[in-house]
Amino acid sequence: MIDAKKLSSLSKEEQKILVKQVITEDSPGVILKDFQTLIDFVKGKNLQLTGINNQLPMSIYESVNAKLEQPIELFLQRPQQKSYPNINGLYWLLRAISLAYIKFDGKKAILMIDEQLLQSWLKLNATERYFTLLENWLLHASVEILGEHPSRIGTLAECLSFFSDIPNKGMKIAGDKQAEERIRYSLELINLSLLGSFGLIKIEQAKPSAGKGWTIAKVEHTLFGDALLKYLYQINSVDGDILGSFFSIFSSNAPKEVVFGQWQSAFNPYFPEWTNNLILPKLGLIKATYIFKVFLGKKTYRQIVISTEEVLDSLANIILDAFEFDDRWHLHRFIYKDRFGRTVWINHPEVREAPFSSEVTVGEIPLRLGETMIYNFDFGDDWKFSLLLEAIEPFDPNLSNPKIITSQGKSPTQYHDPDSDWDEDESYY
Repeated sequence: MIDAKKLSSLSKEEQKILVKQVITEDSPGVILKDFQTLIDFVKGKNLQLTGINNQLPMSIYESVNAKLEQPIELFLQRPQQKSYPNINGLYWLLRAISLAYIKFDGKKAILMIDEQLLQSWLKLNATERYFTLLENWLLHASVEILGEHPSRIGTLAECLSFFSDIPNKGMKIAGDKQAEERIRYSLELINLSLLGSFGLIKIEQAKPSAGKGWTIAKVEHTLFGDALLKYLYQINSVDGDILGSFFSIFSSNAPKEVVFGQWQSAFNPYFPEWTNNLILPKLGLIKATYIFKVFLGKKTYRQIVISTEEVLDSLANIILDAFEFDDRWHLHRFIYKDRFGRTVWINHPEVREAPFSSEVTVGEIPLRLGETMIYNFDFGDDWKFSLLLEAIEPFDPNLSNPKIITSQGKSPTQYHDPDSDWDEDESYY
């Protein structure tokens, strides 16, 4: 839990610390320099991502780690991306801020830099970049983009809770099982690394033993971190409760659109050089014809052509027709990830929680070519159809209704236990 006493109002000395802090590429932390290092490393390389969660290729971990200002030491034979929390954190922010996106080339997922957004990013001064990344991390970024489960209380509350538990003399980590478990399973190493990169805490590394990953000897306060985190608690708490702020942001199936600069007015007395914000291009309605490859299992699929002006209910109906399913008043929802990695549900109208599939059009779903979404039908049997956006063609005014253009594989029987005789290779999960 957050210790509110330790996050009480800023003292005059702490206010002076904020006023005097000059943000540069390597102060108060190395986040801006390391973030630019990752951008420079990724740009123009067409890196092929790996796994279902689109991780960076293992072959680059050591070289990227060596280029960072505070490389970490491991003794692991086959490290994963999360084994390098410094790289994992930077990649998370790069994806979550939309500076990097995934381009699908057949079955290959290629990491690309959004050149238009990059030019907007480069026009920001160091202070504006620092707070853009800070806001993105603590308010908007979801670890779902990395294939992880988001915190129950939110990143900001997790970080503030951990910070308020650090004793004045620092917190010893290595050898303290309770402290080690706290940073691995509650705060998580990715957030610990970012706290250090933003200069909010000081991290003392320990020499890892054979077969061990990143080992932390001790974490300590920084004067800047004390002042800034206290101030963040004050400006984000609702009636003294930081969780109220978190749940007000994530109280809907459709997360609010990200707009940077939420903290600008609050921080301007201390950082008047913060005048501009990163402007994300709006993803407008696409007027086109989509071809979806709808899978139910690995081998059974149907190709469907549909206008982007059709509502999602029309797409649901043609999918059920294609697989010879009867809706019989069953509920459904469409599930996809937005560009910030957050899960969004578009519900059947009778679920009574907006947005509704009867009102949202196909073209309003922000899918790029090669991306997928899920059609979840009949919450009892829990059928899950995977919709791959296989092609985007010019708008066809003569396409009055969606059509089935290809069928492959036999549909399963709808009304029985799908696990009873549905071949494992055909599993819809």
